[in-house]
Amino acid sequence: LVDTGYALGCSRPEDLSPRLLAEDGTNCDEDQFNCWHSCFNHTEEVSPTVCEGRQLEMACVDTVTLEADGSVVLWDGATHGKQFAPECVDMEGATVYTPPTEAVTVDAGEGEDLAGNEKMVDHE
Repeated sequence: LVDTGYALGCSRPEDLSPRLLAEDGTNCDEDQFNCWHSCFNHTEEVSPTVCEGRQLEMACVDTVTLEADGSVVLWDGATHGKQFAPECVDMEGATVYTPPTEAVTVDAGEGEDLAGNEKMVDHE
């Protein structure tokens, strides 16, 4: 059982054990790695020893980008996203994740406001 602090709602603390929140790696056990505000267990495929043996480094990366085109995009330490996970990677050419900026453009139709609601029209 891992001590996770306070339970949320009706959940028991042990229900929260798989996803340990951490501000930094100091809250993770020795056989875990801090990535995406979580402590990930070392595995046979990804651990500091395994990565070193392959002359790679263990890092928290965007696995979607890594699988799509092989580029290494490192977690920025703040963004929440399930695509981040520990991997053994070559850090040369790695970039840090930049959250997308969402540009929203809204065109109001004739007789509508920007929320799509019908405008009140004074019919004299």
